[in-house]
Amino acid sequence: MRKEYTPSRQEKLRSFTVMCLIFNRSIGSGIFVTPAKILRATQSVGINIIFWAVGGFITICGILVWLEFGLSIPREHVDGKDRAVPRSGGEKNYLEWVLRKPKFLATCMYGIAFVILGNLSGNAVAFGRYVLLAAGHEDPGKGPVIGIAIGALTVVALLHAISRRGGIVVNNCFAVLKIGILLTIIILGFTVQGGKNFNSEGARSHGSTFKPGDTFSDPSRALASYTTTFLYVLYTYSGFEQPFYVLSEVHRPRKYFARAVVSALAILTLLFVLVNIAYMCVIPLDFILDPKNASTDITSMFFELVFGNDTAKRIMQALVAFSILGNLIVMTFTATRVKQEIAKEGILPKSLWLATSRTTPTAKLLNRITKNEVNGGGATDGDEHLEQSPMAALGLHWVSSVFLLAVTSALKVDDSYNFLVSLYAYVLISLMGFCTSLGLLYSKYIRKDFLSQQPPLGGPAAAMIYW
Repeated sequence: MRKEYTPSRQEKLRSFTVMCLIFNRSIGSGIFVTPAKILRATQSVGINIIFWAVGGFITICGILVWLEFGLSIPREHVDGKDRAVPRSGGEKNYLEWVLRKPKFLATCMYGIAFVILGNLSGNAVAFGRYVLLAAGHEDPGKGPVIGIAIGALTVVALLHAISRRGGIVVNNCFAVLKIGILLTIIILGFTVQGGKNFNSEGARSHGSTFKPGDTFSDPSRALASYTTTFLYVLYTYSGFEQPFYVLSEVHRPRKYFARAVVSALAILTLLFVLVNIAYMCVIPLDFILDPKNASTDITSMFFELVFGNDTAKRIMQALVAFSILGNLIVMTFTATRVKQEIAKEGILPKSLWLATSRTTPTAKLLNRITKNEVNGGGATDGDEHLEQSPMAALGLHWVSSVFLLAVTSALKVDDSYNFLVSLYAYVLISLMGFCTSLGLLYSKYIRKDFLSQQPPLGGPAAAMIYW
């Protein structure tokens, strides 16, 4: 009979890693692609910046809802007392707590949606496109893009299957480097606005003056486009849920977790707003709205205007691809834990097999080497205390990711990306976020059986705003 063990104290996720999970998930294609979509839809520099600030505020309200749920349920009878036991799974646990009857309704509603859509196939498409753009292919074809996307998903799944610790270290490195990329953009943008010229051809770019008359002049009146583009902003901020998906693996969550996730979101909001200001310090709005640049992302325009050559643009496209790869790494790590928790409920075929973690090859190898050094090649004591990885759930995650790529393979590359991102955003961000916020309000103020073990910062206002 196989036994599954929780990570040891040394293997638990610390505050820095918790913050890096959010950074690595949130800093991806969104901050490099979405600003141009917003500017083309709203035709207003000021509204774009407001969207990013408001998006950050709404997301912080969301994280307060998730904190109250995550640190208060599920509840277990421990040492004669009813106590909250933080558990991995995120919204799955919260919706199950709120919607208890009929049994398994919440589990199936959330579980089936997450098993199919809980991946970043859209970002994998963007990764393939940016790799080819950085290599000099101006109009990448569908076949190569999908091939690279599948290859990236496969490599990332193997990384987490081979070594849990290795995947965490790689995730943290990606997060730190991404923060560095954003700081570089901010510094360059403000330096150019201050009069410095880095352009190799001597041409100087004149971005927005940020005067109220210019910043908010002649905005678009198509309200539907505002709604759609704001959803892209929320999609970019959606990384805040990642630590909640692995909450049972976090070190002392009651003491450190809340501070780590709120700090990470505050830092992200500040960086995203400053990056958007930096973009507009360099790029004129008319340049973005020009139909000739309709397929060019804002970061490529930024570096092309700052340095005046294709080399800088190609380097930035490679960095964007690097950032998107980081998204795939963190989402694979966290989403497989959620799918494992869903399998534990018994609603999937082969649930026991999918729910079981297995010792990683790296842990087995290191254990064998250590035992050989200690007792000259004696047998090991088993792999009870070695790190484990949800390998079957990783396989399920890979299959669902490739399935979505196959379903959208007939679409153009940009259309495939937009469809997959919109599907994820509408179902797993908007719909599940709506249900979770409404569930907190219902259980606290109507059913009145919710015992919060987390100070309810913001009270009902946070849940109502995110709702």
